[in-house]
Amino acid sequence: MLRAFVFFAVFAWGLLTAVPAKAEGDVGVQGINAERAQALRQGIFEVVIPKVFQDATEYEKPLPWDRLAFKDRNDKYQSIGTAFLIGPGTFVSAAHVFALEDFTLRGPHFLRDWRGNIYAISTVTKYSTYRDAIQFGIQGQVNGAQVIEIGLSPQPGEVVFTAGNAQGEGISFRNGTLASMTPEPAEGKWNYLRFSAPASPGNSGGPLLNAKGQVIGVVTMKNASENLNFALPMSEVQAMSTSAAEFYLKDTFIGEEDNKVFTDIKGSVPLPAPPIKLAPLLQAEVGKQFQALIARFFKEKAATLFPAAPESTEYLLSPTLSAMPGIVGKTSNRKYAFSEFRGRSLDLGPQQKISFFYSDQKRVLFHLERPKAIPLRTFATQPKLWLDSFLKATGMGRNFGGEKIKITSLGPPIRTIPWDDAIGRRWTSSLWLSKYDNSFTYLNCMTLPDGVSCEVTEGAASHLGLGLETLYRKQVHTLALPYTGTLAEWQEYFALPAPMRPKLLERANLKFVPRKSLMAIIGGLELKLATSHLDPKVSSESMLTLMTSIHPADRGRQIVMAASLVPDPTDHYGYHGEVEWEPKAEMPDDLRKRWAKMVGHKEPFDGRVFSKNATRHMVSARILPGRSPASQAGSPRVVITEQCSRSDRSTEYQVKSACRAFFSGFSLVPR
Repeated sequence: MLRAFVFFAVFAWGLLTAVPAKAEGDVGVQGINAERAQALRQGIFEVVIPKVFQDATEYEKPLPWDRLAFKDRNDKYQSIGTAFLIGPGTFVSAAHVFALEDFTLRGPHFLRDWRGNIYAISTVTKYSTYRDAIQFGIQGQVNGAQVIEIGLSPQPGEVVFTAGNAQGEGISFRNGTLASMTPEPAEGKWNYLRFSAPASPGNSGGPLLNAKGQVIGVVTMKNASENLNFALPMSEVQAMSTSAAEFYLKDTFIGEEDNKVFTDIKGSVPLPAPPIKLAPLLQAEVGKQFQALIARFFKEKAATLFPAAPESTEYLLSPTLSAMPGIVGKTSNRKYAFSEFRGRSLDLGPQQKISFFYSDQKRVLFHLERPKAIPLRTFATQPKLWLDSFLKATGMGRNFGGEKIKITSLGPPIRTIPWDDAIGRRWTSSLWLSKYDNSFTYLNCMTLPDGVSCEVTEGAASHLGLGLETLYRKQVHTLALPYTGTLAEWQEYFALPAPMRPKLLERANLKFVPRKSLMAIIGGLELKLATSHLDPKVSSESMLTLMTSIHPADRGRQIVMAASLVPDPTDHYGYHGEVEWEPKAEMPDDLRKRWAKMVGHKEPFDGRVFSKNATRHMVSARILPGRSPASQAGSPRVVITEQCSRSDRSTEYQVKSACRAFFSGFSLVPR
């Protein structure tokens, strides 16, 4: 069954939920007798797929297979649904049991009879995701199989029975009542059979029987809001095309809130066909239409998305600059704002940490510091090491045999692709596939001076092929990531080959002369700092952090807006310079008032010492006549704020002396 991802919303056409219906009772006096039930069992089959006993996944210890139940550890197949025989060599089931339109790491599908014999699927003769039904043949013959007679006149109120592989525990019969005929919700072209007989996972694709033992429908889905289930009438199965396999997903959309693009994903491919050939054709057609929808959305809605949207301008003229990663998104008042990720850090070993970050939008990020023994150029090409470190730190595992077994590696990625985002940052995308749970893991990673920052996405393998990577790449520029590292790490970062560096480093330069000066030209900013009079002394282990934004007048360009230097990383006190652009007249009063304070050198921009959060600060503001996208002719256009901080144990004299030494030798100029 087609499934949605990221911000897709879909109309579900047939997945049986895991919520069991309330039973009206097992087969009793008024129903199918034991002899008839035994005969019917010979026409009802399990749909199975091979179990995955081993893939590239590595664990901290061997999986405890001996703890599984006898059947689970010895059965080579996993039961996923039910099928039944309606004529010589002709079988019927629910389409979503086979889900041939979905990419999968599992399969192929087989039938298993009441004696345990396995049969391969030979040819699909009917297939419809709209009706959620499939008709097919098998290789070979089933000796002694019972053809189930078709009943075409179901009546509300009559006793009905579900017959299928409920919960994967073998074929069982359970009774109830045919409650009503309910129009299918997409087009209303036919009526579902709505019934009260219990149906559990595994019943999907099984027959809905009347009291005569005739099949009147194919069990397809459950209504999660009530104790009733649904079946496709056999008359609809008979009416299905034998020349085309159809797929249909009504009102598929991409977008958020009132900014969406809709379409119907629908089409067909030729029949009859063996499933091994039919599945790739369906997947290609479905994937092509999803990808076309994504392309259409970003073409039609480009001017409404960050950073092109007019609502972005206010944020870009006064961005939040943080040494922590975050995400830029719309708030409830429809303005753009920065939301800092929540995070925590763990030690992986001597002088190496990993930090985890989580956003309200359920995006997951981690930052992995580079081990000192590995050169940055080597570390920047090791996605397996990045994911292995993430797995080690998070303790992610697989529930198996009554315990959680930690996963230590997913092996090497099946592919790794470098690419540049919309603002010129260089990313590396890596993809891993896990057969045991039919899933994928996807990392988008950016190399930074001190390591890598990666966004992690996990999902069902069925999402692959639907344009997933395009969506990720179109969204990644909303991530705001600081560039942090020691001065030694920055020099190594500048030395990376051009294909590994962001556009930010084009025509960039960094020069550090110990005990004398630091000079950097990077991302449209020139930084100069005399270091000879600073205390503590600036060294190659001093920490430099650059905070960036997107240029309001060139929204495909990343620019540096602030720089922070911490001479001694063990005490976290240091120096900070930041570019401030004059806000437009229509922007909020608090931004205009802040600008007025900077221009007028009013508190806290008056060069006086003040205390905040157990730290003593001193801030000044320097007006530059440079250009800003918001400025009025003849008015101050850019302000550079300069700030230094010291421990609250420092005297006012000590703070003033240290800060004045910084201010006198510091220069920050947009270029």
